[in-house]
Amino acid sequence: MRTIRTTEEFEKIWSETEALIVDFSAAWCGPCKQLKPLLKMLETEFPDLVCVKVDVDEHEELSEAHEVQYMPTLLFVKGGRVLHRMVGLESYEVLSKQAKRLLKPARGR
Repeated sequence: MRTIRTTEEFEKIWSETEALIVDFSAAWCGPCKQLKPLLKMLETEFPDLVCVKVDVDEHEELSEAHEVQYMPTLLFVKGGRVLHRMVGLESYEVLSKQAKRLLKPARGR
């Protein structure tokens, strides 16, 4: 899982990645620490999925722009559009189900 360093890097990944999970988290957040290995497992299970981490303390402007109020907040993004928002720690099964929806081809293709 890649950690976002700049706003420009975030915007590039957001616009160029077909299936993206953005993890808004903080180093001091216990549930965020528990979520990290689950996201790594998702990337292993679903190679077409990209997961990135945004530290809310380092990137307040991104957190505000995406209305992040609680950690962790996950955004499931397909083609630059948020399909689902998840707040708090969830099981691997729930995360996997959302990842499958994200990777599902659009109708008509």
